[in-house]
Amino acid sequence: MFQSRQLSSLALWVQLLFLNVNTSFSLSSLAKTKTISIRVCEGSSCQSKCRGGFDPQKSFHKLIEEQDEEKEKQQGSNIIMESKSTFCMNQCKRGPNMRVLQSNDDTDQVVLTFPEAMNDTELKRKSFQSVGNNDRVTYIWGLIQGINGDSDGEVTSSVVNESGSASTLSDIVQE
Repeated sequence: MFQSRQLSSLALWVQLLFLNVNTSFSLSSLAKTKTISIRVCEGSSCQSKCRGGFDPQKSFHKLIEEQDEEKEKQQGSNIIMESKSTFCMNQCKRGPNMRVLQSNDDTDQVVLTFPEAMNDTELKRKSFQSVGNNDRVTYIWGLIQGINGDSDGEVTSSVVNESGSASTLSDIVQE
């Protein structure tokens, strides 16, 4: 069955080439879409730890918008980036907190951790803590770009682990 599917796909490509049909899609469009979600705690306790009106959610949102503009210029990507608010991650003492989640077309979200970039408490709780300034946001953004293959080399990506399903988290998420 698998070989016949491969042969039929090959036959289709050969037909398209011989018929000189103009195809408007690329091989990359056949790949699965991966969604990277940045979940930022917007609870009052976390927000009160930010100095000078800094808002990590707005900072990540701005970085995502800038990246989306670049992707439009470069014919797109199979990676979707999104930033979402959470009302509470139950880690108020160490806030503001944020998580990185990933899902593919056919899978539930999984939590991503960065063992070389996170301390023991962050690894245990599966979230970055004390994300209260732009330097911290930029550092985390560099790690995320590393897993996307978009890193410009300023921040080297550490090994990324899938650390369980997002459905087991105690985050209070707005729907």
